[in-house]
Amino acid sequence: MNQFALKLESKKNYYRSLAEKATKKAEEIGSLAVQTVTDVLPAGQPILVGHHSEKKHRALIEGVNKKMDQAEQLLDKADYYNQKADSVGKYGGISSDDPLAIEKLKIELSKARFSSDRSRIKKEFPTWRQEKPLKIKKWNLKHSSLNRTGL
Repeated sequence: MNQFALKLESKKNYYRSLAEKATKKAEEIGSLAVQTVTDVLPAGQPILVGHHSEKKHRALIEGVNKKMDQAEQLLDKADYYNQKADSVGKYGGISSDDPLAIEKLKIELSKARFSSDRSRIKKEFPTWRQEKPLKIKKWNLKHSSLNRTGL
């Protein structure tokens, strides 16, 4: 492996490790939230409205909801880093470290020249839609005498 490939591989490993850390943290937070609820409240326990424990019960549920939201955000973050690791080296610019940089730059140059030639040809040879308003305008000027006579 050359230096450039090693660099890309280390970048992929870095993003994979970040994704793994985020996943572990999300699992910890989620399991802690579930354990908190199961330790404190019996299964299916409704909120006892008017009871002295109502405020504590609602606060506990709100805290668990916040923890689960945090866990979900961390899982989204892990997905982001996994996607980022998958895309390393596939998309983006041309690195100067890349041994194939010259070939890639030649390909980009040929694409740019092709695009430039194509746009120049389009400007030199207008399409029918571009000519149509001129033809309609000329026809209206030519036949404007018909409109004045009421025919």
